[in-house]
Amino acid sequence: IDRFIDNNDDLELPDVILSIFTLQFLSSKERLKTVQYMKEVVDNGGTVIIAEKVYMNSTKLDSIFKRVLQKKKRENFTDKEILDKDHQLLGAMFCVDETDLQGELDYIGNNCAIWQSLNFKAYVVNNKM
Repeated sequence: IDRFIDNNDDLELPDVILSIFTLQFLSSKERLKTVQYMKEVVDNGGTVIIAEKVYMNSTKLDSIFKRVLQKKKRENFTDKEILDKDHQLLGAMFCVDETDLQGELDYIGNNCAIWQSLNFKAYVVNNKM
């Protein structure tokens, strides 16, 4: 991300950024830089579509969603495979809660939720709404 943003000053800003489960895999520094870049795109008339896995603000709802997701995973994977994947993601996935994501979205521009499945959410962000 840093290399792309830092080394493309001579390129025009895109009209659309599609970020599908990307921010959650960035370090806090990379995430901040990416969100700032998204804001620049939106400030220049572009649109950003973001989908992320989030922690729900309600711990009760978060717990329910996690149980449902575990059940869905067990339809296709063994418990060992699920645990191994969780272990792999420990140092690589940094989800934020709904409030933090909403703060980033508000910083970028006007936003509207367009999809949700359990604790996976998607938004469109631009300055045309």
